[in-house]
Amino acid sequence: MESIGQRIKKVRELQHLTQQDFGNKIGVTKQAVANIENERCNPSITILCEFVVKLNINANWLLTGNGDIFIVKEAQQDEQLEKLVAQIVDKKMREKGL
Repeated sequence: MESIGQRIKKVRELQHLTQQDFGNKIGVTKQAVANIENERCNPSITILCEFVVKLNINANWLLTGNGDIFIVKEAQQDEQLEKLVAQIVDKKMREKGL
């Protein structure tokens, strides 16, 4: 089973961020990120909240490893749905030669 540190590292790598850049996003140092990822210390509640709020990380996944990694907010779902509908309409119009 993955530790919180391993899950945090996974998120950082999925976003193609260095430890420095990742730390900047959540307001901690590169060394703090390295310490968490290498399990030299556990992230504080404040840092865990930063992951959830700033990076849209699913708190359940972060703490337990269960569920999806990222939270898809309602606005993001609406935007994704609009893009999908636009693609379908565009495809249908092209098929009809319009």
